[in-house]
Amino acid sequence: MRIVIAEDEEMFRDVMRYVCITEFGHHVAGLAADGEAATALTIAEKPDVLLLDLEMPKHDGFDVIRAVRPSCPLTSIIAVSSYRGSYTLFRVERAGFDGYIDKGSNSISAIRYALAAAAQGQRYFSPTFVAARDARRRDPRSFDKVLSDRELEVLTLIGLAMNDEEIGHQLDICARTAETFRHRILKKLGVAGTPKLIRFAIELGFAQIPARLPQA
Repeated sequence: MRIVIAEDEEMFRDVMRYVCITEFGHHVAGLAADGEAATALTIAEKPDVLLLDLEMPKHDGFDVIRAVRPSCPLTSIIAVSSYRGSYTLFRVERAGFDGYIDKGSNSISAIRYALAAAAQGQRYFSPTFVAARDARRRDPRSFDKVLSDRELEVLTLIGLAMNDEEIGHQLDICARTAETFRHRILKKLGVAGTPKLIRFAIELGFAQIPARLPQA
């Protein structure tokens, strides 16, 4: 298969390139160290597989998949990340990635499984991803079931310790509306007070790779 690797950590990028070529016998069509380069390279090469780091300068992985998917509908796009927060993994699922490789696991084996699945037109998600997804689906009070898209955006900013004025400026709403969102989120999640809400947001990954929620 023809593969593009988008990863800003040079050592990990070189490792992925080496194993894709030497261990698995694939062709690496190009390397990118930031989201802007990853977008341009993927659209130009239209590879069979894009191994895409979620957190990169000049557009993160979520921006990249939105940009390249219309031009590369047949490319299998596999997220590669050390982030395991439930919200980050929810965003991966919702954005339509074809797989997820956990950098914290046995990455080489995970790359092997993910590429083998892509070659068969299938998807591969790491055990970390599957466990978080299944736990969220079993929980009737999971954030994705009780909060609207706008409330998820607000909770992301709360996780970054923004106050109502800062949230209002970020989302182009008034501070009073931001305050209303905050109280609504507290009630829906059953969390007592903003400090605990911030802790909740951090623990679930709302402060990781902050960006607007991908639209369904």
